[in-house]
Amino acid sequence: MAEWRMVRGPYKTSAAKGARLNLAEVRRAAGYTQDDLAEALGVTQASVARWERGVTDISLSNLIKVATLLEVAPSELILEGDGLTDDEREMLEWLRAHPSDQRVIRSTLRGLQEARKEFEHDN
Repeated sequence: MAEWRMVRGPYKTSAAKGARLNLAEVRRAAGYTQDDLAEALGVTQASVARWERGVTDISLSNLIKVATLLEVAPSELILEGDGLTDDEREMLEWLRAHPSDQRVIRSTLRGLQEARKEFEHDN
């Protein structure tokens, strides 16, 4: 069986809306039709079609059910899964756009880490 490694998402950004599923390709490779998959999951064929087209988001529980049924890791069903949340992606983009501020940010982060250690030690 495939190794399971979850990818965080879906994200709010339009580039990853619906977590950009690779469902149709994996489904076909496993020999399932949309109707077969829908019946096995207890959903409608229209729901499967909407997931594949990215019209609606698939729930995490359905994503795991699909992955189990198709015998793949859930992450194999997700395209562009970079493991970042929208907030993390926004911070990273800001840091890349402002390289001169990176030293200040690093110093601030170190200070926060030290303060957190002290707080955890005291409590």
